[in-house]
Amino acid sequence: MARFMRLILGFIGIMAIVGVVSIGSAEAQSYKYTYKSANYTEFDKGGSCLTSAMHMTITLYLPAPIPPNANQYQVQPISWTASNGLHAFNSTSRGAGIQYGVFNTNAKGKITNWMIGLYADPKHPLEYVATFNSGGVENTLYDTGWQYPCQGSIDEEAYSYTPKTWKQPKP
Repeated sequence: MARFMRLILGFIGIMAIVGVVSIGSAEAQSYKYTYKSANYTEFDKGGSCLTSAMHMTITLYLPAPIPPNANQYQVQPISWTASNGLHAFNSTSRGAGIQYGVFNTNAKGKITNWMIGLYADPKHPLEYVATFNSGGVENTLYDTGWQYPCQGSIDEEAYSYTPKTWKQPKP
């Protein structure tokens, strides 16, 4: 009987280990894309909360890589994190969402153009980041972070006009 119990306990122990390993996090079973802007250089309210020492960052965890030759490919992240330089927020933050998330890639799958905006708590305080490199006719090219409130009821928006590139998984 003791041998049988050891066998059962051993089996339960192995199943527990396998269960922990197989559960993992969504991020561990996804494709990670990261964007870090240049530091902010322009401010709509004088740089009182967001400063020139700050930048915005976005990390997306996608269920599959963005395919080569994608045109206006809309992403549906498993999860995401972002920072406007002052505060970090993520897909589980209160009121979090994606305003838009569209990407173009070249034949090798490298991201060439994009538009994405992420936010948390649309009822205040509101944290927001967006990056645009849309090319084409409009040639919209900037990164922005937004914070409300910033010193009372004033909102602050900061910009960088030097786009960077996305760090993305290897094909």
